Order: sequence, then C-alpha cells, then structure tokens
Amino acid sequence: MKQRLLPKNDKIFKIIFGRKENSWIFKEFVHDLIGIEVNEVTYLDPTKIFSIRHSKEEEVKKKAASKTRIVDILMEINNQTMLTLEMQVRKTNYFLERIMLYILDVYGYNYGNKEKMREPNNKYSGLEPAIQICILDYNEFDDDKAIHQFHLTGEDAVDGVKRLITIVTFELHKPIINVEDPVSRDNLEAMRSIYIDGVLDSDAPKYVQAVYKKSNYYNLTKEDQLEVDAIESAIDQREAELSYAKIEGKNEGMIEEKFEVAQSLLAQGIDLNIIIKATKLSAEEIEKLK
Repeated sequence: MKQRLLPKNDKIFKIIFGRKENSWIFKEFVHDLIGIEVNEVTYLDPTKIFSIRHSKEEEVKKKAASKTRIVDILMEINNQTMLTLEMQVRKTNYFLERIMLYILDVYGYNYGNKEKMREPNNKYSGLEPAIQICILDYNEFDDDKAIHQFHLTGEDAVDGVKRLITIVTFELHKPIINVEDPVSRDNLEAMRSIYIDGVLDSDAPKYVQAVYKKSNYYNLTKEDQLEVDAIESAIDQREAELSYAKIEGKNEGMIEEKFEVAQSLLAQGIDLNIIIKATKLSAEEIEKLK
C-alpha cells in the first residue's frame, strides 16, 4: 500500500508554499508565525543565490554544472525584504551554523543590484533585510518552546535601528506556548496537526484547510486528480454564473444550483459517490437526473 505523503514532503511543501497561486497561504501562515503583514510576494529562483564562499565566477560555473539550490523557497516580500522558507525533516549537526551561512548568502542577493541600490555607485546600498524560516520535523532545542527567533540588528543613520537578519525556527513536535495571540496560536496548532498526523482540526482556519486539501490532492492518482479538477471546475463555473445572476437581479432558478452541478458532472462521467460529496444530494436525487 502506498504510504500517504504529508505536507512536509519536499515536493508537496514546495508546491504549497512556492507557487504564486498559493501565496495567500504563505501570507497568512507568516502572519500567525511571526506577526508580519505581507502584502506582496515575488518568487525568486533559489539557484541564483551566489554563495559568499565562492567568487561570482566560481559560483556561476558551480551552479551551471549542478543546478543546486541553497534554499527550498526564495522570495522577496513587500518589495523590501528577502525571505527563505525551509522544511527540515532530519536532524543534522551544526544546524544553526549552516542556516546562518545560508541566510548570509541570501542577504547578499541584491549586492550591486542597480535596481535596488538606494545610492548610486554604492553596491551595499542594494542589500535588503533577510528572514529565514525553518520548519523542523524534530526538536532542535532543549526547551519547551516551539518557536525561536534570532536577530542581527544594525543602526543606520537614515533608517535608525533595524533588523538586518532574522532566523525563525518552528519545531513541529512541541506545543505552541510562546505565541501571545490566541487566534494565531490555535491556527499554528492546526498546522502542526496536519504536518505531524495528517489530521485536520474541525475549526482549522481557511489557509490550513487549503494546505490539507492540496496535500491530499497530490496523494491521489492522476486519474483521481482529473476527477477532482473536473468537479471543482464545474462548481466554480456554476458559482460564477450564480454570482453574475445575483448582481443582475436574476435570482430565478437558484434553488436548482445543486441539480445543475450534478447534471454537469454526470455528463462528464464522474463517479456517483464523488458527485454526492460535491453536491450533497442523495443518490436517489442524482439517479433521477440521468
């Protein structure tokens, strides 16, 4: 029997958090985790990071040969901060030392970038604050706190005191006790539940439900994925039609919504049990539509 993959699986993790269409999930998660309001997300190519351990020429050759990525997901948020997101499933030696080296590489991403330079001919003026978030499927620290934050701050004559580098670790196997906001705390507990056990809490927020749903989707066979896509496409189309009708004041026939969705799915040859789940109609009601 095929083992069910959880959202911490490398491929599923990158799909959920690394694609533009899912950026709203990332925004809500980061808000709950560290309280940052993210309005804009620009996804970047992780293979374009040039390590401080090599000259630029050496790094270009190295990346061209291996296509190795230093981090899982790389992005710029709010057009002013670099951010990386990592899923770590195995405990490794020198973890903090390694991620510190990685975040320094990310911090240097915009060095000499003329589009980012605040001062002409000053390559350092293009540098932006950098945040690294590491989700850990093990316990790294010998305490009961699930979330740790480490900051490197600097004092700037123009901007004042600011955080240059932030490292955040989220240990999944510890209860959330050091998040003050009760709503964010409950949301993160719901996230822990699906990452550890694959169980969705009944009161989980919308973004956690989406993570759960997408994770289940990528555990399906290709044939089952096509059926799910057909269902969602039919429902989305019907909802759009109903929304238009409501705007235009045409409410006639809205009570027939479920039956029309069922008819559309029947026409596509979708399995009866799937139609029942999608429309909440009984088997008898659906049979009458054939």
